[in-house]
Amino acid sequence: MLAAYLTLARTNFDCGDYKVARDRLANYISIFADADMAETDKMYNLATIDNGLLQVLWGRLACDILLEDWETASTSMDAVRTGLETLVMNQEMDALTALEQRTWLLHWALFVYWNDTR
Repeated sequence: MLAAYLTLARTNFDCGDYKVARDRLANYISIFADADMAETDKMYNLATIDNGLLQVLWGRLACDILLEDWETASTSMDAVRTGLETLVMNQEMDALTALEQRTWLLHWALFVYWNDTR
């Protein structure tokens, strides 16, 4: 069921319905979040992280950027960074892949930082 839900979110994204895709990805992420945290903090407190969930976090970041929701994109960017660093720290990602992921994060962070007016 979860794989079908992610496929539906990807279909929404591919069709340009970024808001619905973002909401679906947020629901998916909340399944893996610590239940004791407030709703707004769940993205930061994932109970587990793997490469598949990291890709979901990347998708959420892409949706936030395409919707030009810069404050939420900043939160999503921090979640991607945290997930990436967790995978590196647990040695679940090789050094070259980590470098590539960090480079892409830096690239997308420029959109967020240049447009965030907080």
